[in-house]
Amino acid sequence: MNKTLSGAAALVLLASQAARADFVDLLGSFSTPLENESAQAAWDTYENLLNSGCDDAMLVDPGVSAQGQQASCSGRTFRIFSNVRELVHTGNELTGKGATRFSLGSTKQGLGFALRWLAAEEYSSQGDMSSDFVSGQMVGLSARLTALRFGARGFQFAQGGVWQGGDYAGIYGSNGGSAGSEIGYSQWGGFLNFQYGSGTHDPTGLEDAFDLKTYGLTGGLDYRLDDRWVVGTTLGYSDEQIDFDAALSVVEGGIKTKGYSVMPFFMFQQGNYYVSGSLGYQSLSFDSERYIRYPSFNPDLPSTNTETVSSSNASVISAFAETGYDFIWKAFTVEPYINLNSSSITIDEFVEDDLNNDGFDLVIQKQSFSTLDASLGTKFQYTFTWGNSVFVPYLTLEQVSQLQDSPRTVDAYYAGLPFQESTFHISTDKEDGAYGTVNFGMSAVLRGGQQKKLGGTIGGDIQAFFNIKKIIGLENYTLNFYSLGIRVAF
Repeated sequence: MNKTLSGAAALVLLASQAARADFVDLLGSFSTPLENESAQAAWDTYENLLNSGCDDAMLVDPGVSAQGQQASCSGRTFRIFSNVRELVHTGNELTGKGATRFSLGSTKQGLGFALRWLAAEEYSSQGDMSSDFVSGQMVGLSARLTALRFGARGFQFAQGGVWQGGDYAGIYGSNGGSAGSEIGYSQWGGFLNFQYGSGTHDPTGLEDAFDLKTYGLTGGLDYRLDDRWVVGTTLGYSDEQIDFDAALSVVEGGIKTKGYSVMPFFMFQQGNYYVSGSLGYQSLSFDSERYIRYPSFNPDLPSTNTETVSSSNASVISAFAETGYDFIWKAFTVEPYINLNSSSITIDEFVEDDLNNDGFDLVIQKQSFSTLDASLGTKFQYTFTWGNSVFVPYLTLEQVSQLQDSPRTVDAYYAGLPFQESTFHISTDKEDGAYGTVNFGMSAVLRGGQQKKLGGTIGGDIQAFFNIKKIIGLENYTLNFYSLGIRVAF
């Protein structure tokens, strides 16, 4: 008798496993890698919930019960189970086997459409936004250092503050003395830069299409220790927004971020050679909204239409180093250089809030990753005077190699599950190994230094610059950065 019951139980178990395995036949067969990863996540969640006490035949939320395993599949857990069960039953209907009562009645393409809405691949963009913020700060810092090199080396003041064309003798005289030792120039300078960036990202099998805009301010102080050393600090702020393009991707929503940066820097010059560097810290906050919308063709099941919102934070440790040499012929300068940019980015774990309480909110787990870029470039510039002002237009061509280009993974699971193990493992695209940049800009000294009293320190000179940076050859991206700034010695 016991053997008969055991055999019957085994047959029931095997039949159940066979029915539950039908959806597995579809895994890996969807049109994009993202849909396949989302399908795997739906299956893993469904299986875990069945093993945790949910019943494939449950019609309604049993509520809080004092008896049986159904008590562990009520409330939020039941809503999550219902969502993934619809997807699994839809797959069963497509394969012609297994339970289909809660099928959406979709085609395979429609099922893939629904799976893409669930994936939360939008959050891979937070890493891109963190990197963009650091890049924008690097653009402002690099332009500031260029203007400092120009002001420190390119021209001389006559007494009284009238500009004279100099043969790169140095703003503090040609004898290599300490700052201000010969002609008493101010060693302090304050500066303010404005940056604007815009771009687009094309859709891929793993990432969404979006448009981005970013605005930033960078200000700070610099101090000339002597005719070779300059130290300073930049303080930066950025406001960036990306909007996902629903016309190109199965996605809708956006992410807004605010970023703050502090970057102490130094620059050393001797003759035509220079080296500069910075070690900085950036802090970012994100506000995100993500929509989940897909239809049901089953009259007994409503279509899905909800929205999740979330707030999260990121921190970045960044480093920058550059060295180069100027080859000068009359008013022309050719400056080959090499630089390194690195960042270590951490995005804290956060939880979405499903505004309709439909059970689609996710826990996005902590992300930590690093970037390292090496650039080899050449700057071409020409110096000319106009009235009492001096202008240096320049063109820079640069080849950037991304030395850490491996894809990363965004891990997540449904909020409120009785288990806390990642079920979504959403991969990002691999970074391009190399791309190019073109910079066009101009540095200028608009007003020379002046003495407020006879024998006093010469100060009040005004330098300005603007820079346009275009990224070329970066797959799936178009990016442009614009910056302008001013520095006043005091």
